[in-house]
Amino acid sequence: MKPFDLGSDHSSLRDALARAEGALVAMEAGVHASDRASRYTPRHLRPIRLAWDVFAERLADHLDAEERMVHPAIRHVMGGRESMGSAVSTSVAQMMQAHEELDELSRQLRRVLPYCPPVAGPIERVIDRFHTHAHLEDTRLYPEALRVVNQAFQLSDTPVPHRQRSIHDLDRALRTPRPAPQRHEVTDEKPRTWLSSLTKNLTRTR
Repeated sequence: MKPFDLGSDHSSLRDALARAEGALVAMEAGVHASDRASRYTPRHLRPIRLAWDVFAERLADHLDAEERMVHPAIRHVMGGRESMGSAVSTSVAQMMQAHEELDELSRQLRRVLPYCPPVAGPIERVIDRFHTHAHLEDTRLYPEALRVVNQAFQLSDTPVPHRQRSIHDLDRALRTPRPAPQRHEVTDEKPRTWLSSLTKNLTRTR
């Protein structure tokens, strides 16, 4: 299996983002001057611009977060720095959630691309590249990082905060059968309350 190159993965995705933004800007600038003016107007481009800005900004922020925090933490864990294990488990869960949110934004973006097909191609390539990026991290990079964390940290039965458990540990905890709570044997003797004690004492004094 070809090794996963974090640098080239992010670099190619950023290049695709820049090319798509350039294509959209050029279309916006030339929509009134070209022969497409009769077919495509700012009204066609506005939904694409709005959806694209949200998706592209979120994706850029996501890549920045991975490069500044997540990937360095993973490299430290892979290199034997066990103190970073908790940070990796937390960050991986956050990044996988971000992938799901970006996937939904990409679906919304794709729904408006037919308004102006000339800009659809470059944007579609960004979306496809993002899906490749998310798949590689969700199925290769992150599972391997969590595997190393799980080997380095064998969790005991002592409860720990949810944010410090890895996905594997949480899944294992949820699947582990819990013993049924013990029920106290029911007897005919009722616990004596202050009212019953008082009544009994009054009865004795008669």
